[in-house]
Amino acid sequence: MKSISKFFIIPICILALFVGFALNAKAVINSQYEIQYKIEKLKELSSFDYISLINKNDLIGYRLEGFNMSCRYYMNNVIATTNVLENIIKQLDIVNNSTDYSNTEKTMQTSKLYQDANTALNDLDIKTMNYLIEIRNYMPTMTYQRYLKKFQEYYNDLGLSGSIVDVK
Repeated sequence: MKSISKFFIIPICILALFVGFALNAKAVINSQYEIQYKIEKLKELSSFDYISLINKNDLIGYRLEGFNMSCRYYMNNVIATTNVLENIIKQLDIVNNSTDYSNTEKTMQTSKLYQDANTALNDLDIKTMNYLIEIRNYMPTMTYQRYLKKFQEYYNDLGLSGSIVDVK
């Protein structure tokens, strides 16, 4: 009986280690400073001139209007994510300055808020991929491919999340 339990315990421990490493690799935010840094990067993204990545003559009429509308919608998503992170910072301040919570409760609340921040950034990755898929409808193929490459490079260089946005 003991040899059977050892047979199951070792693989389970190894699996737990791998899962732990994977979760830690995905966890991007572990401090209030990191959240503030991400907010600055999001503000940079929300004020970015998206049309600067393409030749303006490639989009005219309804294509330009559709592209601009998609960009505005995407910028609103970026701004909404920025607001979520700013609210998380306010909540972190409240938790850290509160005398109503024990140290254990503060740690649990803080971890939950960091997890919420990571979730918000991962949701933005999904919205970014959707944005990049949507604007394909408004661009000629070659223009889209150039825009896609430049935008993905720019977005991934911002380092907003542990994921890399890649649309093919």
